[in-house]
Parts: sequence; C-alpha cells; structure tokens
Amino acid sequence: MRELDLIHGRFNQTFKLEHAFGNSVTHRAWHGPSLMRALEGVDAEQAKAGPIGGRHTIWEIVNHCAYWMEEVDRALRGENIFDVETIEDWPEAGGSPEEWRADLGKLVETFDNLDRRIYGLKAEDLGKKLDATFGETYFDFTFRKMLHGISDHNVYHAGQISLLKSA
Repeated sequence: MRELDLIHGRFNQTFKLEHAFGNSVTHRAWHGPSLMRALEGVDAEQAKAGPIGGRHTIWEIVNHCAYWMEEVDRALRGENIFDVETIEDWPEAGGSPEEWRADLGKLVETFDNLDRRIYGLKAEDLGKKLDATFGETYFDFTFRKMLHGISDHNVYHAGQISLLKSA
C-alpha cells in the first residue's frame, strides 16, 4: 500500500463514523472514537455548555476543527497560511439548534473538501514544504507532516469532546 493511501485512510478513520480499516472487537478504532462518532447525540445545548475552568465548549471545538481542516486544504492548494490569529483559530460558537446544524454541516464540508484534496495528491507532493506563522512562532514543515498533524488534531479533539460529553 502506498504511503499516501495510508495517510488518506488514517485521515478518514479519525473523522468518519465508519472505519476505513474495518471494525475492531469493540467497534471502535484503536484510538477511540472518531470526531463524528464523538459528536453523536450532541445537541446545541450540550455543544454550547460551558465546561469546567473556562475551557472551550464542544461547539467551539467543532468550529476550531473545521477551521484547521480548511487551512490545511488551503495550504495543499498552494495558498499561504501565514499569520493565523487566535480569533480565527477559535471561531465563535452560535446558539440556536439551526446554527449548530449549520456548523456541523460546515465541519463535514471542510472534511469532504480536504478528503478530496488528499485523494488527488501524488506521492511526490508529500515532501513539499510550506511555511506558516502562528502568533510569534514560525513553522516550516512538509505536506506529510501537516497531513499526519491534521489527523492527530482530529483525534485529540475527539477525545476532548468525549470528555466534555461526560462532564
């Protein structure tokens, strides 16, 4: 199996309800729930509930994940992702059930767009470098590292959502 196929499969597994590599004994991926699995059953009220210690809400996390999948898609299209501001990194959450459904729809849309972009990459694209700044920090990394990073990002926040659901 090509490396790009593995990266693409991993990205899918960290997001979707179904599992790219088949179900495990517990019907979950080894890392725990995917992002969409973690969001199952979350309504607007639960999504906007303020967690302990002023941490981000589930809704804010959803918008944050959508933002970063969109940024990675932009980077893969050759656009600069310089000067990311905190306000962009953590977009505001809405309040109504309609806004919640719209933000979930945007999350799925950004995943689908990035998924298609990854599917269209060639193996040699994985070694391409890009530069970005976040606050005062400068980053340079390959597409390979960025694609592994967005999968890790989805898994991290799926776990965070799972914890917030049980709080």
